[in-house]
This record gives sequence, C-alpha cells and structure tokens, in this order.
Amino acid sequence: MDVVRHVPAGPRLRLLCFPFAGGGASAYRAWGAALEADGIEVWPVQLPGRENRMGEPAADDLTALVRRLADEFGDDLVRLPYAFFGHSMGACVAYELAREIRRRGLPEPARVIASAHRAPHWPALGPTCHDLPRDEFVARLREYGGTPEEVFAMPDLLDLLVPLLQKDFALFERHRWSAGEPLDCPLTVLGALEDTVSAQELAGWEELTTGPFEVRMVRGDHFYLLDAQEQAIRTVRELLVTR
Repeated sequence: MDVVRHVPAGPRLRLLCFPFAGGGASAYRAWGAALEADGIEVWPVQLPGRENRMGEPAADDLTALVRRLADEFGDDLVRLPYAFFGHSMGACVAYELAREIRRRGLPEPARVIASAHRAPHWPALGPTCHDLPRDEFVARLREYGGTPEEVFAMPDLLDLLVPLLQKDFALFERHRWSAGEPLDCPLTVLGALEDTVSAQELAGWEELTTGPFEVRMVRGDHFYLLDAQEQAIRTVRELLVTR
C-alpha cells in the first residue's frame, strides 16, 4: 500500500490513518504537520483504486486486503509504538488489521481509534448498498451526504467514483465476521452527534477489546472528519499524547 509519510525528528509514535469509503490519503493531508510537534509520525494509507492509485483495481475483500497490508508493512510497522485511526469503512480496516498483526505474533497497536462506524460484529440493520442498480446507488449516496452536490452534475466524474464506492461498500457489507479473541489494546470509538450510527452501535465495540475502552462524541455528522478537521485532530492528539 502507498503511505504518504510525514516524519518528524525523533518520532515517538506512528499513526496509521485509514480512509472512509471512496476516500483517500488526502483526507489526512493536514494531520502530519499538525501532530509533528507531538512526536507523532503520521502515515495516511493510500488504498488502491483512488487518487494517485486510481489506475489500480480497488479491493472488495476485507480479509484479503488486511493480509496484503500486513504483508507490505511487515516488521517495519512495529519499529516504533504505533496506533491506528480509521473513519467509517476505515474503522473496519483498522480493527481487522490489528487482529491480523496479532495473529502474526507482532505487538498490537498502542491504541485503535474507530470513528463513525457500528461495531463490526453487529449485523447491519438496513439493506446492503453495493449491489444496488447504479441509479439507486447514486440516490443513496445523496441521502448519506458527504458528496458535494456538484459531483452529481458531472457524469464523467460519477462514472469514475461509483465503481470505487460500490467496491468500498462491498468491502465491509460482504465481510463475514470471524469470531476470535478480542484485542488487548486500548480502543476508543468516536461518534458524531448528528450521525445515524447509534450510541448502542458504538458501544458494541467494547466487546472487541479487553483493554481500556471509551466512546467519545464529537460535534458534527458522519463527515465531521472533513467538516471539522481541527476538532478531529485535537481529539486524536488528546488520545495519543495525554494518555
């Protein structure tokens, strides 16, 4: 996987950031400079099929993706203490990657931060989206928000984005949870006050770690990560620096 690394002098912690459905590493562009003074080395992970990797096929199997990530990061990942942040779809990627790393006998993250997603072992309440006909899928995107309205008026751009988004939705909608031992590391879940993910769905993550657990609520909707970026960075800093 491509990683856009921002390396401070003498980093004490490595933070890997995983994107939401349809998103890319650019969502975390400002994080490296913002966290540099805290000794945090930010790795925004660029998954295939987006931004500078648009020419590559996007993954649609979560198990295969996390195995590939673990292979490519290898021991280099754990040369420093490290943490994961994943937003929406990225929360599933982050958690499953942490499980895969532990299965390989490597140290767990110092903390996993899962943002704006229900506990992954809970069944989805609504119908799946990835297999909808194109027009219905686009209509559902409009309902979800987060996609600028001008995008819907650009057919050529939609032709590029829709296949990627369908694969990203398939990544977590088709994933079958495999029961196993919970993680032992601290797990923090971030929820947005105006998001549709319920407090109960967020609290369900507690079953997935034996370590310290908390749910924090932030202002905004599902895309607070983009609309209130300073708030997101401040919250992550508090979790990684003051703990």
